[in-house]
Amino acid sequence: MAFRAASHVQSRPWMNPKLRSLSLEAEAAARRGDISDALRGFIDAGDCAVGLEKWRSAARCFRSALELDLMRREPVARLVRIASHIGNEHEWSAYAHVLEEIPSWPRFGCRSARIVTNDVGSIVECTGAGAVIDLMMTSSELVEAHPLEPFVRMPLAMALLIVRRALWITPRTETTKPARVRVAFGGHAPVWLDERGDWAPS
Repeated sequence: MAFRAASHVQSRPWMNPKLRSLSLEAEAAARRGDISDALRGFIDAGDCAVGLEKWRSAARCFRSALELDLMRREPVARLVRIASHIGNEHEWSAYAHVLEEIPSWPRFGCRSARIVTNDVGSIVECTGAGAVIDLMMTSSELVEAHPLEPFVRMPLAMALLIVRRALWITPRTETTKPARVRVAFGGHAPVWLDERGDWAPS
């Protein structure tokens, strides 16, 4: 499953200086392992993008916060509020609903998600949670994914965050020509997932 993209982030010359500064500071904190500062930074960057009506940038900032803590309600609530501008309203509402119903899941992130393959198949592992998703590539363009216990009620949006990080360790978040793959998760209709973390119906 060769979806490893080279680390090559292109800055957008028209990006607001404050938004760019907040985003870079949050990313630097995440790389240092300062999770609390990184979470706050990504949320602040997302709020800045909302104020500028840069909805896609806001969504990516809030998703970056979620990648650090997939059980964090604050960025999910913000994604629900801007969903009418970015699409995927149902997916983010379902995510928020699951967090309300299942508070007992372990807190874990997916920035270090990795694919582990053996004779039986492939799984995605996340630090703090272990094996979370079973993967199978049924064609050159389609990845089938299924949640593992105790995450059988994992919402689609959470799964796509995890699968994206597992497939692209160093995603090119600002590329205008992102790599993409079709993902069918847990009985949902397949979607096109790209390395920036955006998805759309297949």
